[in-house]
Amino acid sequence: MKKLVVCMAAMAILAGSIGVSAQTKTNMLSTNPLGIVFGVFNLEYQKALGEKTSIGISAMYWKPPLIKLNVLGATLSFTIFSKSAFHGFFVKPLVDIGYASWKISTLDLIAGTTTETKSSGISFGLGAVAGYRWLWNSGFSLGLGGGVAYTLGDYGGLDFGGISPKALFDLGWAF
Repeated sequence: MKKLVVCMAAMAILAGSIGVSAQTKTNMLSTNPLGIVFGVFNLEYQKALGEKTSIGISAMYWKPPLIKLNVLGATLSFTIFSKSAFHGFFVKPLVDIGYASWKISTLDLIAGTTTETKSSGISFGLGAVAGYRWLWNSGFSLGLGGGVAYTLGDYGGLDFGGISPKALFDLGWAF
């Protein structure tokens, strides 16, 4: 019985020491490496505000191949963690803004001419993501989660809005 108590106490001390070193991290950069497969580039910076909270800002750029489309986005978020900043279960309310511009080519077969129409639009969104973030003592971080967002926008005179899913997968470095 003594061995069991000593072993459990040693594990508790070890677990506590791991948490202490993770709490000293006050900044984190992260990105979704899978986005590159689809031509999406993003980067998020988070700053710890306290032991279990952080504020973040991220930027995103997407230019799909074969389409004359450019999409830019920015997100402001506030994250609450269960263990320490950048570690544990989290809830992340967020605000999104997006801008897109595109060109549409129209071919007139009778006249043999092509006309190009340019258009753009902007969108705003509110949402939340929940999930889990692992943080190793080295600073390496892995985040997984999902949530929903409600978006309103106007793209080229077309008003739209609605609920959409949000997914989170990122690799990061806390320092």
